[in-house]
Amino acid sequence: MTGRSFEHVAFNTTAYSYLPHWRPAYGIAETVERIAGYGYDAVELAACRPHALPEATSEQAREELADTVENAGLTVTNVCSHFPPLGLNLGAPDEAERAAARSYLEGVAELAAAVDAEFFHVVPGWSMGDQSAAEARELATRAIDRALADAEYGDATPLVEPLRFHECDVAHTAEQALELTDALSVDAGVLLDTFQMADGTANPVDAFRAAGDDLGLVHLADTDRQAPGNGDVPWDLVFDALADVGFDGPVSVEIWGENPDELASASMAGLREMGVTTK
Repeated sequence: MTGRSFEHVAFNTTAYSYLPHWRPAYGIAETVERIAGYGYDAVELAACRPHALPEATSEQAREELADTVENAGLTVTNVCSHFPPLGLNLGAPDEAERAAARSYLEGVAELAAAVDAEFFHVVPGWSMGDQSAAEARELATRAIDRALADAEYGDATPLVEPLRFHECDVAHTAEQALELTDALSVDAGVLLDTFQMADGTANPVDAFRAAGDDLGLVHLADTDRQAPGNGDVPWDLVFDALADVGFDGPVSVEIWGENPDELASASMAGLREMGVTTK
């Protein structure tokens, strides 16, 4: 098989956090150990409790977290923001709401630098009430620019993730995400998610081709947020499309459910069966 060797294969710690299920949840140190035990070489760090909510993670805690990941033989490939579940909308018409979202983004960016993450990602928001998606997109673009101008995030690169229309009408296609990144004053890329594309609104081949060299990270998840290989995502098509655009950067499993250990194990087993390896 070709085109299935990637820089890192990570598992997103969200599955072990309070989101979207309160339990079972584990602290970040135990979570890292568990993920390493299932054969991953990286983690995608959830910027939420009890792992790394930026406003609640001290400088010392960030240093300890970086050491924990390194001692486990892993790396942090991305800091995964959680704007929608935390109710943080960069495109909100209310300035106070946008300010809260900007503050969170600044924290996510600086957290990424502290743990030597290659990327941090942002969901650019959604419209509210009679507000149009275009109006929300303009506000979100300005909010992201302002937040990143105030943040110190070193060599980490921001990635904009398009979500399904009912979750993020500001950017729900790869093309819209690219339009937004092009409008920013900083260099940014795109994160694409196979679950988000599996609802029929996006063809993975078209999306990967549209993102091209701006594609920084791919979230791997099957339909209904199942482990890769357990649903209806056309994985051969996905990996062939990634090979066609020359993408061999990091990939990360982003799923959740009642048993995070079982999900991490099943995901790695499914990826190995599909021939996915690290470089």
